Amino acid sequence: MLYDQHLIDDLKERADLVRRSLVIVTFVVSLVFSAVGQERVEAILVDEFGNLPCADNLARLDHFYVELSNNPGSTGFVTIASSPEGRRDSVSRIQMIENYTRIRRFDINRLKIVRSSTETETRIRFWRLPPGSPEPLVEIDQSYEIPPTIRKPFIFGAEELVYPYPECAENSVDIFGKFLNANPRSRANLVFRDVSSRVARKASDIVVSELVKKHGIARDRIRVFIVKPKKPAGQEPITELWYLP
Repeated sequence: MLYDQHLIDDLKERADLVRRSLVIVTFVVSLVFSAVGQERVEAILVDEFGNLPCADNLARLDHFYVELSNNPGSTGFVTIASSPEGRRDSVSRIQMIENYTRIRRFDINRLKIVRSSTETETRIRFWRLPPGSPEPLVEIDQSYEIPPTIRKPFIFGAEELVYPYPECAENSVDIFGKFLNANPRSRANLVFRDVSSRVARKASDIVVSELVKKHGIARDRIRVFIVKPKKPAGQEPITELWYLP
C-alpha cells in the first residue's frame, strides 16, 4: 500500500512538472508570435537620382506612379535634398511634381513631398510606405531664404513662348514672391518682351499686382522693363524674373 502511495505521489509530481513545462512553452511561443506580429515595417526606396533633364524626371515619376498603383495600400514619400543654395530649385521641383501628378490624374493625396538642405548636390528619392511603416527620418527645410553666399543677380524664372514640357517650367510668380518675402533686402527686375508694348505692359501689370497684393512686396522693390524682341519668336524668353540679392 505504501509502495502504491509513493507511486501515486511520483506520478502527481511528474504530471505537475509537465503542466509547468507546457505553461512555459506556451508563454515562449506566444512571445515569439507577438514579436513576429509586431515586426517593424520599413519604407522602401523605389528610386534615387540627381539633376536630370525634365523628360527623364517625368519618366521616373511615371514609374513611381505605377509602383504605387500596384500597391494600393501604400503611400508615396518624396524627399528633395540639396544645399541651401539650391532651395529655389528644390521648391520648383516640388511644384513640377505636383503639376505632373495632377496632369497624370494620380491621387495627389497619396503623395507627401518634403525638402531638406542636408546635401551639397541635389538628390531626389522616391519612397513607398507600406501600411504601418514610418516615414524616413528627414531634416525638413521649409525656408525660402537665399544664402548670403549668393551675391550676383540671377534669373529666378523665365517664361518661354514654346516649351515642350510646361509642367517643368520655372516661371512661378507665387514662388518668386515667397522668396522675395523671405529676403526683405532683395529686389526684383521684371523683363517683358512683346512686339506690342501695350501687351507687354498689360502682362507686367498682372505680375506686379500679384507680387504687391498677394505677397505684400513693396512696389519700390520692383522694376519693370518693357523691351522689344531681338530674336524670332520662340528663341528668347517672353518674360524673365530676375532676383537681385
